[in-house]
Amino acid sequence: MQKKIITISRQFACGGKEIGKLVAKKLNIDFYDKELLAIVAKKSGYAIEFLEETGEYVNASLLFNVATSAMVGHRQFVQNHEMPLSDKVYVAQHNIIKELAEKGPCVIIGRGADSILKDRDDVFNVFICADMDFRKERALKYHKMEEKNLEKEILKRDKKRAAHYNHYSDGTWGDARNYHLTLNSSVFGIEKCADIICNLIQDM
Repeated sequence: MQKKIITISRQFACGGKEIGKLVAKKLNIDFYDKELLAIVAKKSGYAIEFLEETGEYVNASLLFNVATSAMVGHRQFVQNHEMPLSDKVYVAQHNIIKELAEKGPCVIIGRGADSILKDRDDVFNVFICADMDFRKERALKYHKMEEKNLEKEILKRDKKRAAHYNHYSDGTWGDARNYHLTLNSSVFGIEKCADIICNLIQDM
């Protein structure tokens, strides 16, 4: 079956969102990043700002849940307690991502979409990485981060993102075996990465 859903996982500040936007524009398909959050926020009542952090980054409460939970399949749940907020957010995003995939061709940025849609055979999973100097430059320019301890902060974002993904999926964040394609945006550039993805999709 032709691949029509493109998921893009990415290291922090590597340009993954920009690449995804270009791919969606070139293929004339829907794009979901904050757009996905807006849908989740509307249906769940959570603020978008809250979802931006909780929906993709591990937090202190989730770390506590992992430490005090029982394994059930590939998931962990707190024993004898109401479902924690982090799980509620995950479930809300999980359901919306599945709905969006049913709706039609699209690009979905992050939020474990590759794992959530793993049972579909029309999904193309991409991971974007980049060299640290490239990421530091983008973090300063586009994310308005302070130069002090910049590399440490970038790696912290990656670590939180990986912990969240690893907790809610049965794979490992960034492991090439989880993806159909891995690209280094600091080698190819944003535009070329988008072109490579589009060319592969159109040739399938």
